[in-house]
Amino acid sequence: MKIGRKPAVVTALVLILAGVMFFRHCSGNHGVTDSPGGTHNEGVTPSHNEALPENRVTEFLGMFETPIEIHGRVVDQHGDSVAEARVVITPVDTPFTDNSGSKLEITTDEEGRFHATGLRGASLGVEASKQGYMHRSPLGGPSSSAMVDYAGGAKAGERFRNPETPLVLELHNIGAVEPMVYIKKSRWKLNLDGTPRRIALDSVEGQGAHQIEFRLWSDTQIRRLPGNDVYTQFDWTFDARIPGGGFIWNDDAFSFQAPGTGYKESIRYHRPASMPREKWKTFENGRYFVKFPDGTHGRIVIDIDAGSDRAPLKITSWLNERPGSLNLASPYSDSSGFHGSDPEKQ
Repeated sequence: MKIGRKPAVVTALVLILAGVMFFRHCSGNHGVTDSPGGTHNEGVTPSHNEALPENRVTEFLGMFETPIEIHGRVVDQHGDSVAEARVVITPVDTPFTDNSGSKLEITTDEEGRFHATGLRGASLGVEASKQGYMHRSPLGGPSSSAMVDYAGGAKAGERFRNPETPLVLELHNIGAVEPMVYIKKSRWKLNLDGTPRRIALDSVEGQGAHQIEFRLWSDTQIRRLPGNDVYTQFDWTFDARIPGGGFIWNDDAFSFQAPGTGYKESIRYHRPASMPREKWKTFENGRYFVKFPDGTHGRIVIDIDAGSDRAPLKITSWLNERPGSLNLASPYSDSSGFHGSDPEKQ
């Protein structure tokens, strides 16, 4: 939680938040928090005969003095224990700054378990990591991090005080790693008239033998004509091609084994101005396995901004330079915020 540091602003915000606490106290709704490990935390409903607090600011500040104890366990995607994982625990122990005065770092035991007590705060942030494992974002499903509520008798905090019902965090074991060329979010200029540009995954400069040919046709300039605005739809088409190789859509950012067959030589995104407004957009992204004529394989994440006349293409790529290897495991990930879908199924 971040609250401004100027005294007058801090005082005003504390009073506002105290008012929120007063409303929640009267309504009996202390909030709901979803936490990894399958816990759904329902609030505690006070008695109607309970006296209302005389000092709402004191009640609000008291939330940050709630005693904290947590038991947890770190596992991999198969449910196996992850020993010697690093766990960072950060109590939300003050409303006035983002910095916690009691941040704690601990290491899991042979069973992947960890335990912390003697802390105080309204809630607790906890995050696990280990070299050779990938972090799973808290976007639904298993996660490598969590926020747990403790103030107001929140059930998540009460549950995880018990060693029999620990908070479970998941890391993804990437397995054996081979030499990989990894290039993160490189931006590329494309002409809007469909002129092809070949970009290789071998280097940051886009030079090398493992090339992909990209083309973009975009009528985005129509927006600059008199009477048009930023909501004007326009025609655009993007395609990519690997002669002698190809692409396969990849639904899972944690899938590192490239398919042996089934590659299509080209992919295409076509967005005519006549599309229904709710379906048409200037921006698309995709995640693919790629294969090159010499038998090498890679992974790419592409972002296409057809409304840009500067650098409409962004690429993150992984390339295994050993011909015939289907192993694309890498400790480097770029899956956060990805919302693409296979253009052939749209």
